[in-house]
Amino acid sequence: MHAGLAALIGRPGVGKSALLNRLVGEKISIVTPVPLTTRGPVRGVHSTAETQVVWIDTPALHAPRHRLGERMVRQALAAAGEADVVVVIGDAGAGLTSDDGRALDAAREAGRPVILAMNKSDRVDPGMRAETGPGAARAAGVAEGYGISATSGDGIEALACAVRAHLPEGHEFFPPGVVTDLPEPVRVAELVREQAFLWTRQEIPHALAVEVDEITPREDRDVIYIRAVVHVDREAQRKILIGAGGKMLKRVGQNARPAIEALLGQRIFLDLWVKVTPRWYEREELIARLYPD
Repeated sequence: MHAGLAALIGRPGVGKSALLNRLVGEKISIVTPVPLTTRGPVRGVHSTAETQVVWIDTPALHAPRHRLGERMVRQALAAAGEADVVVVIGDAGAGLTSDDGRALDAAREAGRPVILAMNKSDRVDPGMRAETGPGAARAAGVAEGYGISATSGDGIEALACAVRAHLPEGHEFFPPGVVTDLPEPVRVAELVREQAFLWTRQEIPHALAVEVDEITPREDRDVIYIRAVVHVDREAQRKILIGAGGKMLKRVGQNARPAIEALLGQRIFLDLWVKVTPRWYEREELIARLYPD
């Protein structure tokens, strides 16, 4: 048996979360157009008879502006240091940037095998796609490079095979059938946050966090009651998220419900509350509770 950890690192907006979901074959990480959506390590597990890869989606490497951002960067670098393989994700359409260079430097400093994966290759001229990954790897001084698309699936199996080739011999980390170690309350909170981001992405996403504080089966009604608190930074943001007559909050709940019911395998009653928690992203105890290591 060969089993190991593969960290996905890179700058904001390169598609690490969509790639994790494609590699695992199931939605584990939420995906939105908002940069810095991923706020903590998300592990997705892919197992075969001979191998088990624990893919780690990490927060984007960026210049942090608050304690949450600092924690995000620390967690990304820690994941790279603990991994058996580090996969640096770039954007094939944009080409290598100085921010990608910083991600590559961090990967090299981890002292692990480094693979460069240029995502969004489906946006590149078809005649140039074959050289997207290898060409970028040569320019970056990396031995292995692949052009991939998390959207279409192109190049994904080649990347996965390259990672599996670096896995050490050892016992599997998780039993067969396990696809993530994220607790259910965290996954539920993330699905609510995803919809809140999608519906308010021009106004408040970076000032918004979600905490599930109750999941209780109601056997008499064959439903699971879920109470979630959406933290925002200011009263004006609370009003935007609730919306006129509560319409915005209702829309967020309605759109989050199908994915949560699919996750839990049962009907749910989703009770959403909005709380003003000033500068929650600077409060270490709350950050650790919302985004545990």
